[in-house]
Amino acid sequence: MSGIQRPEWREGAQRLVQINTPDPGREIVVPVPTVPEAVWWEIISARLGLVASAAAGNRTPALIVDSGSDGGDYAIGLANGGQAPSTTVLYFFSEVGTAYAGLPPVAGTVIGRTVVALPYYLKIQSGHRIKTLTQGLDAADQLTLALLVREWTYVPPVDVITGEIQTMAGKLLAALEKKSCGCPLVATAVGAPTDQ
Repeated sequence: MSGIQRPEWREGAQRLVQINTPDPGREIVVPVPTVPEAVWWEIISARLGLVASAAAGNRTPALIVDSGSDGGDYAIGLANGGQAPSTTVLYFFSEVGTAYAGLPPVAGTVIGRTVVALPYYLKIQSGHRIKTLTQGLDAADQLTLALLVREWTYVPPVDVITGEIQTMAGKLLAALEKKSCGCPLVATAVGAPTDQ
């Protein structure tokens, strides 16, 4: 019998996160909070509003998840087509398979509302970011964002007898020590000088 508890996800509360409205012409960046520790977000739904100015050119908004730095994008929901000048559209981003107001679970538009698919069960680590990126954004365009998120807590594998968090490296070293001459093993880089 093993004293190691399997890692698990614990479902937490659902929260409606209202984002402060930025200045016109500015994108929105929302960092996933780092406190409390080990809490991840899953986007159930996001409502992105775009009020396009009269300036020429279509706008195409996207909701992006990144690792906390530009260039670290790993998920994207991109609206189909472009939004015309002098229009107001609400974009609803939700997990694949989720319907909105009777629409089938695919992207589509109805009465100034557009449904955009997001990856299913996407858990976003604390410190990572949810942000907008709008192709053709004009300096007078106005964005708004609200997120409905489910919080998840990751519980790493723990030895229920000793209370120690288990890592793969720790398990491997412990297993090797049992099979060896009983001498303690020290992890070193290949070719690194040691005193042993």
